[in-house]
Amino acid sequence: RLPVPLERIVGPLDVVHGPDFTVPPTSAPSVVTIHDLSYLIVSQFAHPRLRRYLTGIVPRTLRRAARVVAVSEQTRRDVLRYYHLPPEQVVAIPNGVDERFRSPDPEDVARLRERLALPEPYVLTVGTIEPRKNHETVLRAFERVHAAHPELSLVIAGRPGWLSAPILDAIDKAARRLPVQHLTGVGDDDLPALYAGSVATVYVSWYEGFGLPVLEAMASGTAVIVSDRGALPEIAGDPALVVPAEDDEALATAISGLIDNPDERAHRVQRGQEWSSRFTWAATAAAHLALYREIGRNRA
Repeated sequence: RLPVPLERIVGPLDVVHGPDFTVPPTSAPSVVTIHDLSYLIVSQFAHPRLRRYLTGIVPRTLRRAARVVAVSEQTRRDVLRYYHLPPEQVVAIPNGVDERFRSPDPEDVARLRERLALPEPYVLTVGTIEPRKNHETVLRAFERVHAAHPELSLVIAGRPGWLSAPILDAIDKAARRLPVQHLTGVGDDDLPALYAGSVATVYVSWYEGFGLPVLEAMASGTAVIVSDRGALPEIAGDPALVVPAEDDEALATAISGLIDNPDERAHRVQRGQEWSSRFTWAATAAAHLALYREIGRNRA
């Protein structure tokens, strides 16, 4: 955010990449990564201060950038729609899945269940507690499912984020009546076993530019249910069940279907592992390197 060219601090540069919505002042060709346009598309769920900042800084950054990296085709389309850039300026390069996300040893799952006092069986949702993640629909759907499957619990993993107080209150009220457990301190290394131990991972955000937990869950060996919003259907692909973000009844039906049909669930788990293996950080890095070289050649 310094109002001086970056070269004055670090010396001559060939390419500058801003990996998070903005690029510092520079005379070198620049690349900027846009992860989503949630601050425009679902602005009612964004923190007002962050919305004001991004609404101001992103257009200025895009005007200066030689290339814009969008993390999904959906985000690329959103950028083109809202900022009217030349199509050739915006390229989609998807994120990858860390190699630690793979089917864990059953003993690792059992140890995590004991350490965190996890119920069995459980359906899981992972993500920061904030309005865009749509926890309220998950809670309503789980209440429906619990009536038919009283043995099932809901595990919510995520630290409180912005505008989270009403959501935390709803989780607390639900936990007084239903088997709902909220985990706030799950480490990254625990996530594969947490995913794998679930009947399904639910990720029904109102909007996502990518949705990394979807692929992490698939790679770890569980079935996935996503909403029909943003990039989630694209990133989740055919292995996932897709439901309308606002429809708790449809979500409950999807969860119940995976419980009642173990063969269908196993089939989706297998397909999900195959699908998620296509998303690697090595491929992401190679695509970025090719982009840097292209920009460098154009400059020369």
